[in-house]
Amino acid sequence: MRNYKFKDAENKNLYITLESHYVKITDAKQTYLDSKQSGKKDDSILIGVGNGKEILSIITSGVDEAEKFALDILNLCQTIKY
Repeated sequence: MRNYKFKDAENKNLYITLESHYVKITDAKQTYLDSKQSGKKDDSILIGVGNGKEILSIITSGVDEAEKFALDILNLCQTIKY
């Protein structure tokens, strides 16, 4: 799975990357499933903030939280567009 870079509109060097926290998607899926079944922490999504030279910050998130964030972004975009 490729990671996606979301670039800042004003500073082209700043970006956010989005990728799986695990090398294998099957490991990320197992982490997600374990969190649902046994209450373990889900950290299967990795979000990084970089400036072209280095990663400035890393945020780990679970699938459910990442989906909520993605839906918020989509809803905001839809509100602005229409």
